[in-house]
Amino acid sequence: MTAPRTTRSVAGPVTTPRELFSARLRQTLWVELRLAEEVLPPAVGQARATALRFGFERHLPETRDHAKTLRAVLHELEAPADPEESPALSGLVLRLARQPRRGSTSSRSGSGSAR
Repeated sequence: MTAPRTTRSVAGPVTTPRELFSARLRQTLWVELRLAEEVLPPAVGQARATALRFGFERHLPETRDHAKTLRAVLHELEAPADPEESPALSGLVLRLARQPRRGSTSSRSGSGSAR
């Protein structure tokens, strides 16, 4: 699947509560699409515990429905329905990417070669 299309910002500064609400909905849409397309499908395949795998499998269609609902709400508001990147999720993903994985040899003290 392809990554959700991203718009970096609204077409201008946010000046009203309605514009802020619409922007937050577009960011939430981006998060839901990212979960449905990039996060949950691999999680289903990687889950070892049956209950966890079942939870991911059940959550995937719910997440897709959330995205459809968000698009419908944006349509009703007559607001652009293009996903807008969420700084919160992007920051979290970046922070997690910088942390060593648990159990990796690079995260154990005393591992690696001496210089």
